[in-house]
Amino acid sequence: MRASFQVSVVLILATVLVFGCGGGGAPTTPDFSDMKVVRTLEIPSGSLDIAVSKGYAYAVGAGFYIVDVDPPGAASIVKILEISGDHVAVSGGCAYVIYAGGDSPGLRIVDIDPPGEASVVKTVEIPGARDIAVSDGYAYIVGDDALYIITVEPCSDARVLKTLDLWEALHVAISDRHACVLAGGGLHIIDVDPPGSASVVKTVDIDGWNYSSCVAATRGYAYVGMGSLEVLHIIDVDPPAAASMVNSVGIVPKNSYDGVYCIAMSDGYAYTGGGDSLRIIDVEPYSGAREVASILIPCPWIEAVAVLDGYAYVAHEEGLSIIQLW
Repeated sequence: MRASFQVSVVLILATVLVFGCGGGGAPTTPDFSDMKVVRTLEIPSGSLDIAVSKGYAYAVGAGFYIVDVDPPGAASIVKILEISGDHVAVSGGCAYVIYAGGDSPGLRIVDIDPPGEASVVKTVEIPGARDIAVSDGYAYIVGDDALYIITVEPCSDARVLKTLDLWEALHVAISDRHACVLAGGGLHIIDVDPPGSASVVKTVDIDGWNYSSCVAATRGYAYVGMGSLEVLHIIDVDPPAAASMVNSVGIVPKNSYDGVYCIAMSDGYAYTGGGDSLRIIDVEPYSGAREVASILIPCPWIEAVAVLDGYAYVAHEEGLSIIQLW
């Protein structure tokens, strides 16, 4: 009996090591050959960005849409707020929506606990707000030639803590205690520890960056999509003061409007959107980064992608599509 018990424990531990716990991560070597769209939801005027957390997806565009995605194949809209948004991030019990147009551009903070009773609890004016990342109680927003750092704990008392001048700041991502900002001159690595004393420690030149570029960061690397130039750059940002570009991955365009316009990172893979194509690029190790799979989405244009628990959530001009990855 003791020997049988020991064998069972070994088998259970082996299963955990290979596949992870709770369905949160990818298998050791995911099989993307059976990718398929399992659900598409129409959203009036389309969706511009998407975030996913704890069984719900949050889409922004002409409105703020909360979608119950548990299970993904039966996803349904459970709440709509009449606020416009260009980008969204979710952390804790709040969603952070930025909007560059209208009479009051900036940040709207939505209490989403519970999602069905979501409401706006705070507005912070940010001129020309373009992109947002949220980490450890702070929101990082790029706006008119600046990075704005906002303390958001509690979210109902959010306020601007620091403004750092950055010419043509377009996109932002967070890696550990550093912000990676795509702005004039290239990718700026900013020490935000502590946030109130944020400063640029390194700038990596990136030729050809433009308004269709995008950025993501994880595990000590930043990833810059070059939009219509059809390239994904990989930058080693650890340590930040020695940050440098270590690889560039080109894609083979499927049509004249293909490219790398949005990125989501998950478990060593970059999920990029361009035109109507979702591509998956294996980025570990970075020296051998390569495209390993792709799928066409029935939509005219992909705006953003988020990945969680084996599903990709794609925001596009007609709404939201959910893709089972393996």
